[in-house]
Formats: sequence, structure tokens, C-alpha cells
Amino acid sequence: MKAILELNETELDNKVLEAIKMAFKGLDLEISVQVKKPYYLSEEDFISRVKTAQEAREAYRLSPEQFEGFYEKVISDEEIDLDKEFTKFRIVLDNERN
Repeated sequence: MKAILELNETELDNKVLEAIKMAFKGLDLEISVQVKKPYYLSEEDFISRVKTAQEAREAYRLSPEQFEGFYEKVISDEEIDLDKEFTKFRIVLDNERN
């Protein structure tokens, strides 16, 4: 399991650490911190990623409000099952898409 968090240093607090601890409970972790650099994607890589996304059989769809609610649960003090919470937003995609 891998998670990438993109944060400003002002957003890094104990709630973030507690959410990480809850999500990876009982596992050994490797934490790496780096300054985010501008990311440029070649046209070839972009086309490849779009094709992969278009061929996917499932996706996750959240409205801004749902995402905010999910985020609030993750950073709250309550214990939650992240897989169960995130699975609520999974959708199976139709293979006959254009």
C-alpha cells in the first residue's frame, strides 16, 4: 500500500500523523519527505495515462462535499476503516464507453 500526501508545511500537524498511523496500523513504514517540484508530463506519457484510465474497469467518484467529508473522517480522532469508507465511492465502469 502506498499513499502520497501533498501538503504545505503549515498543513502538517499531529492529525496528519495520526491519520497515517491509523491507515497503516501494525505495519513498518518508510516515510520520505521532499520539496514538490513542478511536474511535466511528456505528450506520449500523457496519452498513455489517458488510455490506461479509459480502459479501467472501476473508478472512484466523489463530489467536492463527499471528498471533504471523507477527508474530515480521515483526519478526525475517530477510528475508521479507510478501505470501507473509500469503497463507498467506487463505481464500475461500462466497457462500451467511447
